[in-house]
Amino acid sequence: MAWLVPYVINGAQHTASLFRRQAQRPATDTSGVARPDDLKVTQLPQAEAGVRIMPGGLTIQSRFPNRDRESYGVENADGAVDITGLTGTTSAARRDAVIVQVLDPNYMAITHEAAALENYTRVTVVQDVSTSAKQIGDIPSMNGVTGYVLAFIDWPANQTVVQGSYIKDARKLASPKRTDGTTIAYPTGATTTGRRIPNGPTAYGDWPLEGNERPLVEIPTWATYILVTAIVEGAWYAGGSNTTANTVGATRVALGGQYSENGILVKGQDDRGDRHGFAIIGRVAIPEAMRGTTQRLSLQGVRTSASNTGGWFVDYQSCISMTWVFSETT
Repeated sequence: MAWLVPYVINGAQHTASLFRRQAQRPATDTSGVARPDDLKVTQLPQAEAGVRIMPGGLTIQSRFPNRDRESYGVENADGAVDITGLTGTTSAARRDAVIVQVLDPNYMAITHEAAALENYTRVTVVQDVSTSAKQIGDIPSMNGVTGYVLAFIDWPANQTVVQGSYIKDARKLASPKRTDGTTIAYPTGATTTGRRIPNGPTAYGDWPLEGNERPLVEIPTWATYILVTAIVEGAWYAGGSNTTANTVGATRVALGGQYSENGILVKGQDDRGDRHGFAIIGRVAIPEAMRGTTQRLSLQGVRTSASNTGGWFVDYQSCISMTWVFSETT
């Protein structure tokens, strides 16, 4: 009969295939690690021809024939695993792939006894893969192999040990989490006495939102990044005394002492006396110590040019919207 027995019925014979189908449901038909740090590949404590695989869990979609609706759960629970004895390079650079492979004797030319010796899981380092490879399906020698690429090793020429800079992380989360929020603020103040971008050239300050206008955000315990997109409409630009030089400003996102990359604002004398709109976009990494806490989410700015005293104001005719997304990524 073609039907699998329904899940969890006393006295029924539940097959391994049924459990693999259950394992696939949370991750749908994707493969990936359970948490951001799971099975991360790192340099060995003392650099040599090898790598270290950290503990963690992994879901691997089956690539065995007619088993694409099934997934395997793989776990390294007992501590870091060191892979040594790798072959270095001579006169040419090379890319290798570090792969976790599932050994299933039901679909492979391998005995249960031999597979059990490796606990049905094998770490394989495939040499000389294409630099465009991103996953196991991009490696011809791994055709039909049920496995997952944890990392690539980009060896320069004439190297015998693996440095941390050679290791390129290939892991993805099987079921990444995300949550979002938004706020809208209407500043106060008249045009020329409103809230002005802080003078520089290097001291950032909270702008265009200040004080309690900055939203309090609860950082999820699983969040590793926050992506913020802010739209500022109706900002007044006042030109400076220099009639030729542009006014240059910088913007960024701040959260709990962590900052995004800088953005830039540039206006010339022809723009003075007008209202303008612009965006502030930033991505901030969230350290482990900050996860699970509540922090003020800030936009910051500074006027960086010393040759022009022009600047931007927000006032009672301005509007700022800010949207943020917390994400869990490797």
